[in-house]
Amino acid sequence: MPREDIIREILGRVDYVLLEGFSRVGWRSLIRKRPSATLLILGALTYHFILRMSTRIMDKWYRLKGRPSFRDDMSYVRDYAIRLGKKTELVDASLEEVFSAQIINFKHILRDCNIITITIILIITILYTYATLTPHSNPLVMLCSNTFFITALILILTLVIPIICFTLFVQNINEFRDAKVVKRTKELVEMGYNVLIVRGELHIKYLSSELQKHSIVCEIYVT
Repeated sequence: MPREDIIREILGRVDYVLLEGFSRVGWRSLIRKRPSATLLILGALTYHFILRMSTRIMDKWYRLKGRPSFRDDMSYVRDYAIRLGKKTELVDASLEEVFSAQIINFKHILRDCNIITITIILIITILYTYATLTPHSNPLVMLCSNTFFITALILILTLVIPIICFTLFVQNINEFRDAKVVKRTKELVEMGYNVLIVRGELHIKYLSSELQKHSIVCEIYVT
């Protein structure tokens, strides 16, 4: 979670808080319309599921140690801002919006995903074949020939491969998402509001550069 002292100081100086929250609404219909994008969509669902579970686990850990409840960064800032009477707004894109806008070359991303998937499968196949054809005195060979190990590896990769594909996808849509933030920030600043944008580190360079083009003064805080 963000540091409370920094968040409290910043919120004391702003009127509006713009939060991140990439929406997965409509993913089922997207898979039906674009079967080729299944890996990307599954990656988005897997990534957010892992984040959700991680937050729950951390919350249990915090409670066991007698500490306040643990929340993800966006929820933490949103709740803190609401307690202080600040206006909050979710400004981000959705899967449906990104696909309908056709802002990136999905064939290029899907090609990279297929290359990564095939490469990983080939490596596993080679290791397993090598293990079955080699004497089992070598510890590495014994591990690779272990059925439980191979099964666990396949299950892990079933999660990892979609997430890798989703990461490639996100890298290509960040500017589209951030452009929406810049537009909304510009509107609010022109209305006389001071604005806090809550985003990950990878968004900082683009956001600060674009906002400065609109003569909007930016201060960057790392929590």
